[in-house]
Amino acid sequence: MYLVTIVLAQLSSFILLPIITRFLEPSVFGEYARALAVSSLIGMVGSSWIRNVGFRFYFDAKAEGSTRSFYWSLAALQAGVLIACFGVGMALLPVVGGELLAPATLAAAGLMILAADFQALTVSFLRAEQLSGRFAAAEIGAGLTRLVGTTIGLAVGFTQPSFLFLAAALASAVGGAVAVASLGPRLGGPARVTWRPMRAVLGRAPGALPFSLGQWFSRQADRLVLNANASTAVVGTYAAGFGLSDRVVNGLGDAAFLMAWPDVLQSWNDGGYQKARIAVRRYFQIYLWLTVGPVAALVVFGDAVVGLLLGPGYADSARVVGLIACAAWLSGIIGGLNRHFELQKRYGALSSMILGSAAFHLLLNLVLVPRFMAVGAGIAYLTAQSTLTIVAIMIRDKRLVWFPLYDAVLVFALVTTAAAGVAAWLGTTPLGVVTFAAAYALVTGAFWTWRVRRGWSVSS
Repeated sequence: MYLVTIVLAQLSSFILLPIITRFLEPSVFGEYARALAVSSLIGMVGSSWIRNVGFRFYFDAKAEGSTRSFYWSLAALQAGVLIACFGVGMALLPVVGGELLAPATLAAAGLMILAADFQALTVSFLRAEQLSGRFAAAEIGAGLTRLVGTTIGLAVGFTQPSFLFLAAALASAVGGAVAVASLGPRLGGPARVTWRPMRAVLGRAPGALPFSLGQWFSRQADRLVLNANASTAVVGTYAAGFGLSDRVVNGLGDAAFLMAWPDVLQSWNDGGYQKARIAVRRYFQIYLWLTVGPVAALVVFGDAVVGLLLGPGYADSARVVGLIACAAWLSGIIGGLNRHFELQKRYGALSSMILGSAAFHLLLNLVLVPRFMAVGAGIAYLTAQSTLTIVAIMIRDKRLVWFPLYDAVLVFALVTTAAAGVAAWLGTTPLGVVTFAAAYALVTGAFWTWRVRRGWSVSS
């Protein structure tokens, strides 16, 4: 159910990207990407770390029978901190970047972040409760609302970046309402906002907050570096290419993670390293088969994919989609290698690793972007993720990480053979990418049908 939900939710987001690029010129899309980068930074400071820590602590509250108080306390904490951060941002914007972002656009982005983070917090606890059907209703409902609402608004002439944020905020409000109604009956204890769970989560801020900031620098800072060295049109084509690859690779990777992380946590609580390492292996198996094929499609058939989806105005995006796809794929591998940090609540160590990579990534952008523009940003992202992968391999907890080499060799051999054969037969054309995708999906589906029938299960 998690896989189907995330695929459908990501599909709606995936469909929305080419719709937006058909209505917005690259320069306008660049303004939207710039605003999203700034608002995401504020959101990372204000709420992302609270949600990450809260998911781990939810299992402790569940054991105590106080999940209702824990949930509403964290929701209040997240909203309060986020509103304060956006207030500071609105006050500082005229001083540090008056021409960077219009206050009205930042306010619309703030509403989007507030609604989206409330939904994200609530659906994360639906996952903890293993309410996959309710999780699906919230996520798919929000995705469809955003797709339909944004498309209608663009069609009638609302092509300002602020409208895109407001449409996303409305969709998250719908998804959040569905999630709250679904989660409520499973919560235990009195419905009150208390300081105790807030204090427990805030106590992890020094270790967890840098991780969120590191994530932003790893994924969003390149837009601002590009903006300082190139036109907003260049920012727009890069952001569109990044968004395309990210929606494909990280969208599927998120599906694997959402299925696996509750399984890993429950296995850890039930049997420590012995059971958790089996759950981590299951994550890698799912991740490899979900993502290697799509990455190959973006690397080999990038021009065709961009032409089909983003349109001729974004042809330059094809120069970066392969680089971003490979980098995004490595980030999913890193996510499986560093599970021991979160299981042991070592947020400081996790943040140190991510911050180091983010600093390296920013330095690479400052060096490469002035010379190579968008391609330089793509190279910087891939280089930083490659370096972080090496570090993660070196410091992994060998008691926990059990990598499925058989699956890796099999899926890479399959993908290499299929991509080379299709490219030689049909070329890197739209027909070629469709043929490759169909062949990969058919073989993958057959393999996993056979594997599941032999007793493989995400909960086994």
